Amino acid sequence: MYHYYFEVVLPVPLNRSFTYSYVSESEGNFCGCRVLVSFGRGRLARDLVGVVVSQSVASEPIKTSYTIKSIIELLDLSPIFSDKMISFLYWLSSYYLCPIGEVFRSALPSIFSPRLVHKFFLNTDKLLIDTGKLSLVRRRILDFLSEKKESVSLSDIENACEVKNIQYHINYLLAHDYISFLSEKKESVGIKYCKSLEISSSLLSDDNLLASTLLELEKRSPRQFQVLNYLLQQQKDGNSSILLSEVSKLFSGASSAVRALVAKELISIVEIEVTRNNFSGADKLAFRDESLLDLTSEQKNCFSEIKSTLKTGKYSPFLLHGVTGSGKTLVYIHAIKEALSLGKSVLVLVPEISLTPQLIDRFEIVFPGIISVFHSRMSDGERYDSWRSVLLGRVRVVLGTRSALFSPLSNLGLIIVDEEHDSSYKQDGQLPYYNAKDAALYRGKLEEAVVVLGSATPSLESYYNSGFGKLQLLEIKERADSAVLPTVELIDMVSARASGQVLHGFSRILIDKIKEKLARKEGIILFQNKRGYSNFLECKDCGHIPQCKYCSVSLTYHHNSRELRCHYCGYTKRVINTCEVCGSNEMYRVGIGTQRAEADLASILLNEGVEAKIARLDLDTTARKGSHRKILQSFFRGETDILLGTQIVAKGLDFERVTLVGVISADIQLNLPNFRSCERTFQLLSQVSGRAGRSGDLPGEVLIQTYNISNYAIQAAANSNYKDFYEIELEKRKTTLFPPFVRYCLVEFSSKEEKEVIQAAKNFHKLLASGDEFIIYPPSPAPVSKLNNYFRHQISIKNIKKIDPNGTKLQKMLFEVLNKYNEIYPSKVKIKIDIDSFSSF
Repeated sequence: MYHYYFEVVLPVPLNRSFTYSYVSESEGNFCGCRVLVSFGRGRLARDLVGVVVSQSVASEPIKTSYTIKSIIELLDLSPIFSDKMISFLYWLSSYYLCPIGEVFRSALPSIFSPRLVHKFFLNTDKLLIDTGKLSLVRRRILDFLSEKKESVSLSDIENACEVKNIQYHINYLLAHDYISFLSEKKESVGIKYCKSLEISSSLLSDDNLLASTLLELEKRSPRQFQVLNYLLQQQKDGNSSILLSEVSKLFSGASSAVRALVAKELISIVEIEVTRNNFSGADKLAFRDESLLDLTSEQKNCFSEIKSTLKTGKYSPFLLHGVTGSGKTLVYIHAIKEALSLGKSVLVLVPEISLTPQLIDRFEIVFPGIISVFHSRMSDGERYDSWRSVLLGRVRVVLGTRSALFSPLSNLGLIIVDEEHDSSYKQDGQLPYYNAKDAALYRGKLEEAVVVLGSATPSLESYYNSGFGKLQLLEIKERADSAVLPTVELIDMVSARASGQVLHGFSRILIDKIKEKLARKEGIILFQNKRGYSNFLECKDCGHIPQCKYCSVSLTYHHNSRELRCHYCGYTKRVINTCEVCGSNEMYRVGIGTQRAEADLASILLNEGVEAKIARLDLDTTARKGSHRKILQSFFRGETDILLGTQIVAKGLDFERVTLVGVISADIQLNLPNFRSCERTFQLLSQVSGRAGRSGDLPGEVLIQTYNISNYAIQAAANSNYKDFYEIELEKRKTTLFPPFVRYCLVEFSSKEEKEVIQAAKNFHKLLASGDEFIIYPPSPAPVSKLNNYFRHQISIKNIKKIDPNGTKLQKMLFEVLNKYNEIYPSKVKIKIDIDSFSSF
């Protein structure tokens, strides 16, 4: 017998592992396997699924001064996490100062955490004495159990006895041996099986029998003939197993026909495993195998560099900087094919999967059957099948959002981070607060993989790092397919308003250009980075603006639902026509959101005798699963004339029919209190401008409406000049000491009691160490000082990279201060440490 001692990481907010024992008749490596364990003591014990991160083995049990619990069950025969993945997760914990338990909770989908269901029964081997001393509630529970022949779940007892706080009474009855329980493991989701139809092998092997059978069925049983003939056609096309549900949909009366064919032993019904596909559908947005396209000379050069490093099997990080429409995706495709030919697997990260259905379709055509998609809108069944397919090696290409970084790909050889500049790669809402782009580089280093960061507008940090050898720069300066960059015109809205050339937020120049493109039946994309109808309501008499009840922000007006809505916490209230402060009836709508832009444009065009179908693409219209794809498919087919939306329209769209892009307000991002506001403005304007003129036959035009026409970010975007923007912004960051020259960290304090938050921030600030490697700012209210009914204060820390290049001194200081703070000032105030913060609120 082998006595194993496992160090197990559990999904709890603690920065440590726990020791459990396991006895086995054979040797094995269990690191990376899931185990079901009991965590906690006595009545507080609960069953959790953890991951073994290290193990030791002995021939005899080790004697200790404390009790080592045994695991309840070993859940895996082989590891689901490799040693490299475990090292990667520990790095995430260390760098982002996140408890290792929270990192593993994030990495392991909850569907892989089966739970134990306890079922209770009456103890019949003991006399139930003194039951008269029990409370009425407890006697009622015993009476209910005595009536049952089988063990009963806790929820059944609770419902039948109508008892509140049922666990308290159950614990008492267990402790006094009135009842006992059995535990059953319950999986949250499993393999899906469906009924399939298969033709008899004897029928398929005898041509004469097959011909006579078909002839007989055609004469006597037309429906049976139709079903069997359909199955034969599918067999010829390579589909040996056809789902019964599919046949039932195609033919009326199929059920009776199938039963008859089974009775005649011409076909059989078998159960087969089916994969719940989360991205297939009839409404495709791509139709050609792009791997067959010729590469341009610039694309060839980039691919050649990537190809040569793939063959070495060494870690090599690249920054692929290509203008919009330059064919970066085609370079990705060729790189993926090369990696697959070398027996490697591939991970492709995208900012938001719901924004890139076209990319999914393009990849599926080139890599049919070996690609899986990971994203937040997957069902539990889809997520289970995707993970299982990766673990079994059926899938070799994973495409997904930042969480796909944890997919258990073996022999990983290539990681692609598309739109690497996008802020969506930074996780902000829950632990760990990691940047998937930076984490991808570290995983690539551990896996000895090639990492390609791609963008038309690289982040300042990435481009800066390419100048110091941390990333190898690859450039594509020309568009593919003989297409040219669109012409860009800036519209000065200050002058336009002064001359009366603005109607409901649309300049006359933009309106006329829209009408011109509509007359030519060409596609139009309009960008307004603000959803809702208007920014807010304001009283004309006293200036009051309705605020969120739980956040220190104004409520956005939504016309369709006639409500005011908070875009931070979701709080809503009915539209008010009377001012809550002064009683005035003069409440007017300020600003333009996508709802209002859609309504106003439709009204303008109708009044000028022009008909157009406008589709809105924002968070409100894409909330339902599949709605985003349907909207894009309608626009792709030309059924929709104008696509109007938020930044969703700026990403991942490649429609040759689009010849006009209009930016309704270029200034929204500029006004945010964030040092990245100019960079994000430049990136958004450049990205959305790149949607126009992607065909060599149809040149594109871009009209940008702005009240800040001289702003360097807007000017650089209009001139498609990344280098100019980079040099100006870099000098600005150097002067003000922001990334890439420092590591920017935010320590946030939040509580429902404002005084507690203020005091906690002050106490924490006192403990922070001073030094040349840190610039520490005093506590201050967050830009949104109240969020979800929590008051928020923050401390900003700048970590000088020249002195502390890897951030180890910053991590050490914050780790020590956090522990010391918790010892001296224990409180209920939540503390969030955000390394490399992107936060803007």
